[in-house]
Amino acid sequence: MRPQFGLRPLFLLSESLILYNTELPKIIIGAVSSTNNEKAEQECGLPPLESRRKLATIKFTNKLRSYGAPHSKKPTKEYLFRMELLQPCSKKEDPVTLRQKGLETIAILSQDNFAIAYTDGSSDRSLSNGGAGIILLLPDGNNYKHKINTGIIASNFTSELVAIREALLLYQQNPHVIDSTEGLVIFSDSKSAIEAIRNGETNISCDIITLLEQLHNKRKSCILQWIPAHVNIEGNECADSLAKEARDIEHKCTTITLDDANAVAKHRIMNHTFKKPLVTEFDCPRIITSTIARLRTEHLKGMKIHPDKTRSYVQCKHCPDLQLTPNHILECPTVATKLLKMGMVPLRDSLWELLYSPDAPRIAEAVIKTFDGI
Repeated sequence: MRPQFGLRPLFLLSESLILYNTELPKIIIGAVSSTNNEKAEQECGLPPLESRRKLATIKFTNKLRSYGAPHSKKPTKEYLFRMELLQPCSKKEDPVTLRQKGLETIAILSQDNFAIAYTDGSSDRSLSNGGAGIILLLPDGNNYKHKINTGIIASNFTSELVAIREALLLYQQNPHVIDSTEGLVIFSDSKSAIEAIRNGETNISCDIITLLEQLHNKRKSCILQWIPAHVNIEGNECADSLAKEARDIEHKCTTITLDDANAVAKHRIMNHTFKKPLVTEFDCPRIITSTIARLRTEHLKGMKIHPDKTRSYVQCKHCPDLQLTPNHILECPTVATKLLKMGMVPLRDSLWELLYSPDAPRIAEAVIKTFDGI
């Protein structure tokens, strides 16, 4: 097909998609067609369309940049991934009980001739300056402490995986350690990291699985065991301190995972706050939610916007010579009477605030009974 024959359908499709994205929030909340797009998006809890476009573009670009990275793979069956303590427990249990059960698991798995590693990762909500901490304990009483910056942009999840990878490297790169022990037990407080390794979900998981296979080829065992965090288990607390210190290391790692790149883009672009509860959060009939939406957005059925930006409204059937403006709806004596019968005290100054409260459906119900819908 010649390009000129395909351009018009392409433009029409693009226009249709834009129209669909701008009109959809209005349809969801039951707003009238004149409602400002941004207001409708806010009532749906949707970030602006432009922000969503930017994020989609960045995610697609990040995906293209990630091509060529090693594919993730699942580990063989020789490795043990323990997601629970040896005694059944719940995170809701008190810290003393969790600590006791954690220490019992550590004592049983810390066999005579095995090296023990505690790992932890650290980051913040903005995913800036991640750090990983590792402490390696040997049967002869010696220990190694290691900390590494995991990236200028790195999530806590990524930092936890890097910590496990570094523990395996620290164990394998010391000939004396690997020759004098039968294997390695790694204690991590991140179930999600251990689960990701078991499922082969990320490129760092791929590196870890390769290291585990190398250990297996050397006839060395390896166990990855979850332990509870922040219950004063000494090894875990030490690794946690090292991970936090690692965030301030001057030499920063410049690599970034695809998931972290997308997460930080979402954090920076989609950092919008919405006044709640949203219209979509009310479990009410549609006529109620659409009335709430129209009161909040101040765009009503029958309203006209003139070329000079002024607005005109239909007449109030209860108040002669008064238009049914958004302000008048909440000030109308008939609405006040309905609210009183429903057990609400209609304080005029607070009704607008109540539109963003659990009482909003009751106000909408009074408005519907008074005006048969707006």
